[in-house]
Amino acid sequence: MRLLRGQYRRKVTVVTLLFAIVPFMLFSLFYFRINWNLKVEDIVGKYRSQVEAGADNINNIYLESSMQKMNYIAGNYEINRFLQGNYDEDFTTLLSFFQNSKRIIFDAMKADNLVSSIVVYAFNDSILSGEDIRNYRDSAISVNNEEQLKARILDPNNSGAIWVIGTENQKSGGAVSTATYIYMYRKITALGKPLGIAEIKLDFKRIVEQFQFDIPRDSFIAYIAKDGSRIIDIRNNLDAQAQRDGPEAAKDETDAAREYLTGNRLPYYVIPAALSNNDSILMFIPKKFVTIQSQFDKPSNIC
Repeated sequence: MRLLRGQYRRKVTVVTLLFAIVPFMLFSLFYFRINWNLKVEDIVGKYRSQVEAGADNINNIYLESSMQKMNYIAGNYEINRFLQGNYDEDFTTLLSFFQNSKRIIFDAMKADNLVSSIVVYAFNDSILSGEDIRNYRDSAISVNNEEQLKARILDPNNSGAIWVIGTENQKSGGAVSTATYIYMYRKITALGKPLGIAEIKLDFKRIVEQFQFDIPRDSFIAYIAKDGSRIIDIRNNLDAQAQRDGPEAAKDETDAAREYLTGNRLPYYVIPAALSNNDSILMFIPKKFVTIQSQFDKPSNIC
């Protein structure tokens, strides 16, 4: 009888302890989770504000300016009328428009130095190529896969702008280097008939300039094209100025960004920022950095 009472007391004690300990453990786990999330946000949040500020500058200054200029060109009555003329035997009118449009339209739109170039490619065979207006046959649009791009721009179902990332070879003092640009294209039409293609070119260095702040070691910031076709490590892109291991490090990082886009889990905290051309900026911060940093009051391991 005593044995049964002893067993009963032990069972009651175990059950009592379970009812007391389990809620405490759940509360502890919940508290730990909340506290950890606050620490992560405190560390990551500092970089989030900088990434978002850089994206806002790109949107409000460079992309918005390009969109306004493109809308002006596509809707400009003088350009539209010029593209429909016949200049086989009227070189004087052709030259006069080149001179006037350069001064009044093109130079004026480039005066703020926010874009690298503005060009109209004319489909009119009687229009010769100048600096700002060029015959499409003589001067192909800048980006590779020209015919595929032309088809996208002239698609009857597309009435807006097409954004593309591309590269161009540049010569300076006998040396050849590669420069990256963001191109904006839009067709110019009259009564549904394509008259030409307008191109605005933005130097990618303008993007890079917005993210020149200290970042944790092994972190990186990527520019992602809307369709995922181009992923550029911003800090390593043009002049390899980031203090890391060079081209192979950049390749590893763009591969990591591609893995993220496919939905794979990675050892990074990711900060996204949307751009008004539907591309995006993503900053990747190693989780191991955040784990270590959460144990210290002062920042460490900054490159």
